[in-house]
Amino acid sequence: MSAATLLELSGLSAGYGGPDVVHDIDLSVSEGEIVTLLGANGAGKTTVLRAISGAVRSTGTVSWAGSPLRGRPDERARSGLGHVPQGRGTLTQLTVAENLWVGGARLGPRRRREAVDSWFETFPRLRERAEQTAGNLSGGEQQMLALARALISEPRLVLLDEPSLGLAPLITQEVFERLREINARLGTALLVVEQNAAASLALADRAYVLGSGHIIRHGAADELIDDDELRRAYLGA
Repeated sequence: MSAATLLELSGLSAGYGGPDVVHDIDLSVSEGEIVTLLGANGAGKTTVLRAISGAVRSTGTVSWAGSPLRGRPDERARSGLGHVPQGRGTLTQLTVAENLWVGGARLGPRRRREAVDSWFETFPRLRERAEQTAGNLSGGEQQMLALARALISEPRLVLLDEPSLGLAPLITQEVFERLREINARLGTALLVVEQNAAASLALADRAYVLGSGHIIRHGAADELIDDDELRRAYLGA
């Protein structure tokens, strides 16, 4: 039996005050599914994520478990939607432990402590650096902290904007392995915007390709990974 649809965009258009950046986007993510959104720089990938989280104006429909998803970003987060924006999204002046404590604000005190300890087990390097400020971590460590901070409140879906940005290849590989483990262990659905097409297609169940603000292809990730049209769209050729 197929999993229920968790997030569904229908005719979504969005922008920043002038002309829309993305147009008539139809996209869905099922419970526990990993979906990637690919496209060249400037295609509008980040705008789609911001429209889902309520950070930019949009028209069309954003549905969450069959009901309209509305309100400010914090209200949408309370529905079970997490977002790791481009640039990590950590509180750089707070320590690693304080970042996780803030991220778990929706949990009760006991569950919050247990959750912080659990994420230290998942990312042992964060435990080693628990009292360091987030701004002094390496890029890979900041990305791990951003993931743990977004996931500690137990969201049903996490939006990830360029998780490999600025990371060395080995660290990128580790981050994607952790994403796969988190999805398998917790059943958390992921919508991943990523420039590293090969890594994200290897991770994902399905993929959408965005070009000039429109969805130009979608399908199973393993069918698109060697697709010439995908390469042309991704490279902007």
